[in-house]
Amino acid sequence: MFILHFLPDWLLSGFVNTVLISGAVLTVLSFFTSWIPFINAYRIPVQVIGTILLTAGVYFKGGEAAELQWRDRVSELQQKADVATEKSKAASQRLNDEVKRNKQTVRANTQAIKQDIARNATQLDAECRVSDAAIEIHNNAAQNKKPGVTVTFDGKIAK
Repeated sequence: MFILHFLPDWLLSGFVNTVLISGAVLTVLSFFTSWIPFINAYRIPVQVIGTILLTAGVYFKGGEAAELQWRDRVSELQQKADVATEKSKAASQRLNDEVKRNKQTVRANTQAIKQDIARNATQLDAECRVSDAAIEIHNNAAQNKKPGVTVTFDGKIAK
């Protein structure tokens, strides 16, 4: 039945309706026109052909209805897939923007930490011990925060 996908709807409906109507007409004519001598001679073959066409038409009508139902379902699912694709593109764009903002924040914080270390380098190296300022700078660097600590000249921490 995959060949039906290649046929347009009007051609499929036209064929099915033609078979169904011609089967019904032949069947009705063969039963009710037995009094006409010319048709009476061919009554039995016309009844058989009409019944076969009518049965085939009913069968094809059911197949056509199922085919059209599947086509509608496929088009509905295709529309849903298109909507989901658009939403996915929008979500991906928002995610990319957020990643860019986070990278910029990390770069800015790293730069600020480096400047803070350079500004406090003499104090940090003066006594060869780890001062509270170094610990605070290290903690801020580990948490990716901007440094809020500066060391004054007398060795005290100012925030």
